[in-house]
Amino acid sequence: MFVTPFYLVIDTATGVVRFANASHPSPLHICRAQHTVRAMGDTSQHHPFALGVAKDSVYPTEEDVVKPGDLLLLYTDGLCDLGEGKDLTPDDPQFLRLVQNCARQRGEAFLDALLAQARQFSGQDDFRDDVCLVGIEIERLTGPAS
Repeated sequence: MFVTPFYLVIDTATGVVRFANASHPSPLHICRAQHTVRAMGDTSQHHPFALGVAKDSVYPTEEDVVKPGDLLLLYTDGLCDLGEGKDLTPDDPQFLRLVQNCARQRGEAFLDALLAQARQFSGQDDFRDDVCLVGIEIERLTGPAS
């Protein structure tokens, strides 16, 4: 059993997002204004080991920026491990399309629609692995601190 955490802090004044990843799937940044979905962080390199796997592991801090109307999606790998030859990777265009298909939905409706899309794509009612979704809607930024 491994622990693959993802640590995220959002500066609600500026929209700067700082995060560190310990072998967790890269979260997605859904920019509704531009109709785009992309993985957050440097996807060209594999994230460091899960916690406790390798002595002296280093988990670099990365940055992104969010704007009002954006959505951040954190999820476990069960969302991509669909089985029957239909496994996807977080940077797979088909996976990003599944997310994009649901991007107009808000809150719980978005999460429900995404699960339904993944089930429809796989042709299965159940997921092979655990699935946990966390959606963070950016409604507004507070602006510079007084």
